[in-house]
Amino acid sequence: VEQAFNERDKTNSANLAREYVSNFLTGEPIPGIAYEYEITQKLLPTITLSDVNKLADEWITNSNRVVSVNAPEKVGASVPDEQALTHILDAISKEKVSPYTEEVSQEPLLAQKPQAGKVVSELNHSEEGVTEWTLSNGIKVILKPTDFKNDEVRFTAFSPGGTSLVPDSNYIAAETAADLMFESGVGDFDRISLDKKLSGQVVDVRPWIEELQEGLSGSASPADLETMFQLIYLQFMAPRSDDNAYAAYKAQLDAYVANRSARPEAAFQDTIQVTLAQHHFRARPWSPVVLSEMDLGKSARVFQERFADAGDFTFIFVGNFELEKLKPLVENYLGALPGLDRNESWRDLDMDPPTGIVTKEIYQGEEAKSSTRIVFSGTFDWNRQTRYDIISLVDLMRIRLREVLREDLGGTYGVGIWAETEQFPEPGYKINITFGSAPERVNELVQAVMAEIANLKKSPPDDEYLVKIKETQRRSRETSLMQNGYWLQLLKFYYTNGFDVSEVNKFNELVDNLDAEALQQTANQYLNMQDYVKVILYPEVKD
Repeated sequence: VEQAFNERDKTNSANLAREYVSNFLTGEPIPGIAYEYEITQKLLPTITLSDVNKLADEWITNSNRVVSVNAPEKVGASVPDEQALTHILDAISKEKVSPYTEEVSQEPLLAQKPQAGKVVSELNHSEEGVTEWTLSNGIKVILKPTDFKNDEVRFTAFSPGGTSLVPDSNYIAAETAADLMFESGVGDFDRISLDKKLSGQVVDVRPWIEELQEGLSGSASPADLETMFQLIYLQFMAPRSDDNAYAAYKAQLDAYVANRSARPEAAFQDTIQVTLAQHHFRARPWSPVVLSEMDLGKSARVFQERFADAGDFTFIFVGNFELEKLKPLVENYLGALPGLDRNESWRDLDMDPPTGIVTKEIYQGEEAKSSTRIVFSGTFDWNRQTRYDIISLVDLMRIRLREVLREDLGGTYGVGIWAETEQFPEPGYKINITFGSAPERVNELVQAVMAEIANLKKSPPDDEYLVKIKETQRRSRETSLMQNGYWLQLLKFYYTNGFDVSEVNKFNELVDNLDAEALQQTANQYLNMQDYVKVILYPEVKD
């Protein structure tokens, strides 16, 4: 409630609309967040433990209890019947349960502040409102103060390397390392005690390790920024590996893996994954065999190695802060991290998509429905113009395929289409087209997709489509630039790929120069009808 009150002048229209809908449909009052915050402050201190316990006794009784059981439909699955469930519940009700006692450590997150570093250089991009600091340990800090939200500061940090630098024998340990370390807590605090320590604060810091990078992401209220910086420091300097956290995390994955193979959608996604990677070792789907390669000790060592050198990290902060107030926190905590000057980079794993036409058909499941994915892929010249051309082509195809497959043919509820472009480890693109349909209409709809692509390659689109694409792109960009999350993503993309920040404000130039012939040319260049992957899920054929 306090956060919503602090953001009362920045509330999204969608949230306000939901309030009106609830009021209209259910009569829920809408006095406004100012009144709700005021009444909460007045009433909350008056609520006692006995009030809560009394309400629990009134609401949770044997006469209003519904028990449902979900279980896999497979041979050997043991499902308790009503008598067994009743016996279990009766036995539990007779047990003596000690009242819960809250134990919160009074120890600080950090026993003492680390030795601070310094900002040694500064570069300002005034038109974009972006400032760059370089610290004495080599860390680069990118800062974008905004007033989009009153109670939010978001950050991300990244460094080259990732799981690509570990051998295949340690891959699963590396893949699960960040989650395991997060669930283990930091410093002297396990995850449970850390969550209790942070109760009442608006702060979150999470590590991650991807194929080519490792890093951290998170957010905080302006009032809790120092806590956020302390957690960042501890992720580097005092990560934990906890046996209990490992056991709980692995149990969750065990349960997930045990039942996923029975889902047709999992088989569909797994086939897409291994096909596009040409059955690369690291593209193996999750299975009990893959899961058996988890190792807490290896994960801890991989994590420590990936975060040993902070000097090649780039930190990006976006949100409601002042540079001069943030600077001491940056110097005290980020500046104190070790800079080892390792000059690391990622390693190319040669996980390339196949060439030629590759078709895979899966027969699994009983429901009379199919899923289809078509993926065009290849290499391309990495630059802003080429990326924009591919994205605009996808915007056009999204409109046209919806019109043809859904509105004209009535063959699907919707068509998904999106582009993936990357500069590293080598410039490449993927254009994905996916839709669900009745099994007997798959071939018809695939042919319609291919016919639409052929038409686009033969003739440029009508002007009405060009107008729609440009209007949508301009409007989307305009609204996105008013969001902290978008700026964070945008700046990470620019600094990862070596783009000049000044080009952020030149997007409309790309839009203005887009024409129908460019879309046609892009289709001819990147939609190769002799080079794509097609994966189709059909229901299982019964004898």
